[in-house]
Amino acid sequence: MGEEALVRATLVRATLAAVGLLVSVSAHADQTPAPADASTVAPLDHTGFGFHGGLSMSVDNGAFAGIVAGRYALTDSWLVGLDAEYNPWVSFEARRLSRGAFNGYATFIYRHWVSEDLALRITANMGVSVLLVDLVGTPMGSVGPLVGSNILGLSYEVSDQVYLLLDPAHVVLPVPQIRGAPFSYHQYRFTVGIQVGG
Repeated sequence: MGEEALVRATLVRATLAAVGLLVSVSAHADQTPAPADASTVAPLDHTGFGFHGGLSMSVDNGAFAGIVAGRYALTDSWLVGLDAEYNPWVSFEARRLSRGAFNGYATFIYRHWVSEDLALRITANMGVSVLLVDLVGTPMGSVGPLVGSNILGLSYEVSDQVYLLLDPAHVVLPVPQIRGAPFSYHQYRFTVGIQVGG
């Protein structure tokens, strides 16, 4: 099995595990008896400003990412935000780490709540990538577009307005050079994070 096929198989297994966790938690929630007076249950309120921090790892094109971001929840379901990340690249075979890129982007998130504290997430990213290292034919400081998406993520509210985030299939495509010979460094990431507020 090739390296890329192995990475994709790993992502599929991680996604299936996340779905299994979701099904298990949902089944447990369904077995919880309803309160005697449903009108006393407070409605969901997941709106307002928030802060997000996360870490990512990619194996196919080796990379790490440290992410800090602001979030604003327009409604219980829709969030927007601005993200900044340091994205060093790594060769696991050569055991070499390079400075990689700095990425800044807008993030759009849709949350589907399956219980009071558990939600499925779909995420899209659009922004820019700045190369932080000199490469053959691609000088340091080159700037180009970045796009990303995660079609299945989980958000779990561990306490009031504090969320544990899991994005097991986060695909990110920075293209720090588009002139001449375009250069890109696609990454299939596993991302975990914490969000406070929003």
